[in-house]
This record gives sequence, C-alpha cells and structure tokens, in this order.
Amino acid sequence: MNWYEFSKVNRERSESPRGFGHKLENWSLSDWMTATLGELGEAANVAKKLNRYRDGINGNTEPEVVLRAQLARELADTFIYLDLLAQREGIDLPAAVRKTFNAKSEQLKCPIRFERTGRTRVYIAGPISKGDLVHNLNQATAAFVALAKAGFAPFCPHWSAYCKRATSRREAWGVEVTCQATVEGNDQMTHADWMGVDLPWVEVSDALLRLPGESTGADMEVHHARAHGVPVFHSIEDLVAHFEAYANGTVPA
Repeated sequence: MNWYEFSKVNRERSESPRGFGHKLENWSLSDWMTATLGELGEAANVAKKLNRYRDGINGNTEPEVVLRAQLARELADTFIYLDLLAQREGIDLPAAVRKTFNAKSEQLKCPIRFERTGRTRVYIAGPISKGDLVHNLNQATAAFVALAKAGFAPFCPHWSAYCKRATSRREAWGVEVTCQATVEGNDQMTHADWMGVDLPWVEVSDALLRLPGESTGADMEVHHARAHGVPVFHSIEDLVAHFEAYANGTVPA
C-alpha cells in the first residue's frame, strides 16, 4: 500500500453508502480538524498512562502491552482523519510532507532528502472499436509516448488490439515478426472480458486520461475512475499541470 492508494480507499469508505456515507465537503475545515484532534487527544491520554509505567506511578488498570496496542490504534485513527482533512482542503499531503521535509533538510544543510519513488500511473482511456482503428491506436500510442517522456507510467489498453498469435517470415536482414490489429483484439475475449481486465487497472491508477472519441468502454472507465477517487483529465497538458501543482503541495484552480 502506498499513500495515494490509501487516500483513494479512505475517501471511498468515507463517502460510499456502504461505508460512512459522509461526503468530505459535508464537514468544514474546523469540523475535520476537531475530529483529527479528538483522535490525537485520545492518543495523548494513552501516552499519559504509558508515562505512569515509565515513572512507576500507580493508577493504570490496563497492562502496558494493551496500552501500546491502543496507542497504535489511536495514532492510526489520527492519520485517517488527517488524510481526509487534507483531501477536503485539496492538499496533496504526501507532496506537502516531502516538500516540507526537504526544505528543513536544506535549512539544516543536511544531505538527507525524501524523494518520491516510482512514477505516477496514468490509465489511457479512449476509443478502440468505434471509428478508425488506425487513428485510435496511433492516438493512444502518441499519448503513451508523451506521458512516458514526461516522467509518468502510462498504461495503454489499446494495444490489446494486437492480442493474438504473431506470424513471422525470414528476410535477408533477419526475421520479421508481425501481428495484425483488430477491433476484437482476440476472438476468445468478449468486451466484458476486456473490461474485467481493464477496470482493476483504473482503480490503482493515479490518474485517467480520456482521449477524444466515442467509446462505451472508455466512458465506463471514466465512471469507474471517478467512483474510486481517480482524477480524470481530457488533455495531457492539464494532467501534467495538475501533478506539477501537487508537487508544490497545492491543487490547481
């Protein structure tokens, strides 16, 4: 689990009718702050009791091992509320923590820095079977290359059009391997099969890029992304600008 994956699930449980059914905007900043500090206060009460064991003072009814487990739970609850508070205010907490940590290291002339590992995952959604297949594949491939060159980790489901047996023939310069693209991708795979493969990738993505063109599957992917708290963009420029702003600890207007 990484922080961004946790935030998605955390918000989903908060807002889903199957969870708390509580939209983040239903509480103000002060409401979320009060809830967060309430959990932190409960952790402080447990810490007070642990200090009694440290100082040899009577008064505790719970064993120390039980109190330490309680402390872990209260700190976890505090973190959960703090994450929801940050999301309510449009703050990318991991980016803000990273920026603040590195700024303090710079102030201390300390070489220890915190850098985000891995690339931001972007799911590319767009037409495959509707319209011109060549245009659709070229459009998605161009988006894939542009995102990869910009430092992202794009996922391109359009290449499933090539999901079939390849053929080869020997040329003077070597062996040429080819695979013909079709709208079905593979005769054994139905549209439902493909969506069953694609939607789990949408869920774990950091963003979804919706390419132009009519597509029932892409519309389903957009709906699924929004239902799981994955931001949707309609241009590479907006997507890049969004994550550049997050890197500075803010959310673009």
